Amino acid sequence: ESKVRVKMTAMASLRVAGGEGFEAATVYVDGRPRGAAPVLVDALSAGQHEIIIMAPGRREARLAVPLAAGEEVDLVVGSVPADAPESATPPTGLFVESAPTNAAVRVDGEIKGFTPLTLDGLKPGRRTVEVSLPWHQPVSKEVQVIDRALSHWLAPLAALPYTPVPQLDGSPSRSVGESKDAARHGPWIQLSDEGRRIAETRYDRGARQGLHATWYDAPGSPLNWAGAFHRGEPHGMWVQRSRDGAVTAAGFYEHGELLHGERVGGARSAADDLKGPVCPEGTYRASGANVRPNGSHGDGPVKTLRRWCERSPSEAHGPRHDRSVTGAFWCATDYDSGVAHGRSICWNDDGSKRSERRVVRGRVVRK
Repeated sequence: ESKVRVKMTAMASLRVAGGEGFEAATVYVDGRPRGAAPVLVDALSAGQHEIIIMAPGRREARLAVPLAAGEEVDLVVGSVPADAPESATPPTGLFVESAPTNAAVRVDGEIKGFTPLTLDGLKPGRRTVEVSLPWHQPVSKEVQVIDRALSHWLAPLAALPYTPVPQLDGSPSRSVGESKDAARHGPWIQLSDEGRRIAETRYDRGARQGLHATWYDAPGSPLNWAGAFHRGEPHGMWVQRSRDGAVTAAGFYEHGELLHGERVGGARSAADDLKGPVCPEGTYRASGANVRPNGSHGDGPVKTLRRWCERSPSEAHGPRHDRSVTGAFWCATDYDSGVAHGRSICWNDDGSKRSERRVVRGRVVRK
């Protein structure tokens, strides 16, 4: 009988592909030839490795690639003609793909574009890359940017499940879902006459919150548009497609503001017709809808569309603008750390003043 103590170490792997001019170049790793690009070299130890790529008529490329234990690095290396100036070098950056395509790419929290996406001119180092697409599980990965190479990542995106379609009772086309406090809450599904899902929107007490999609015919047919809301505002990745499935617009939103790409037709706030407040520094705009059983101006039940400023979720801070759907008037109220504080003024649709109140920490002190 023998007892042996073995220390196991996770090995790293490196895949090297050649760009234009390096399609079938010879790849050397730590001085040993490993074959023609693209080539996968596994069972590499942690630490720095020297990569050399050579092809006739091209200047050889030398890379220093640090690898961590268990790390997988995928590189695409561009080539430079042998007679090019010494200052000419292959690009340094990221090449991000996804399946499906047209997903949003964020690098270190900043939106950069949509897949397939090439970002060159980046400084070497580790970057956190996030890839997201409506109705798919977002993924993220720490990707190492190597000097004079494009670090490649193919991000697989798993589709999220749809809400089960409820049973029809013979009624015509309609929307079905649950309600809470007299407002839509949870998934709501629009059904065709044949009982097929043609749209799904998720709500939180009347405000659109979470995933939203519409189809030309039903799931399985091309999406018309898809995205997500946060407190009634478009937030995150949105995509719009034609009936043949081609992408016609893709945009990335943050609390209703289009940060990158093109405006998508379905990315519309429930309070888009409301004048947005100018928010103090350190806050962001939000929007939503609610139903007030007793109103606040003697109008009985009132449904309002709202735009307000928030410093953090559920903490209004700054002006809030309301538009009554049934009472036909506008209001503007100042808030401080989640409590009404300041002036609250309402106008009728004809522009005449409806009411004016002074509020101190949520309590009306003067009408």
